[in-house]
Amino acid sequence: MSRTLFSLAGFQVITIGRFWVIAEAVIADKPDIVPLDLILPRKHGYDVLRELKANFSTRNIPVISRRNIQCLFRTALSHSLGISVPGC
Repeated sequence: MSRTLFSLAGFQVITIGRFWVIAEAVIADKPDIVPLDLILPRKHGYDVLRELKANFSTRNIPVISRRNIQCLFRTALSHSLGISVPGC
């Protein structure tokens, strides 16, 4: 669904099927925006977010949470790491 919405909005959409290399793919491709699921297999979305925000070339790329997480702790953590739209 989000792929379709972003495509209709004029964004080029790239799907990364190997969740454990998301940060590497974003660093290589430098997209305009990153919709990121915070709950991933093999690697936690917050770990990916930390990697992106720690890298000079990706730290200013907006990241949008794709999962609605009903937890104040996670919302606070999202804000502290610079996520553009909190999941909660």
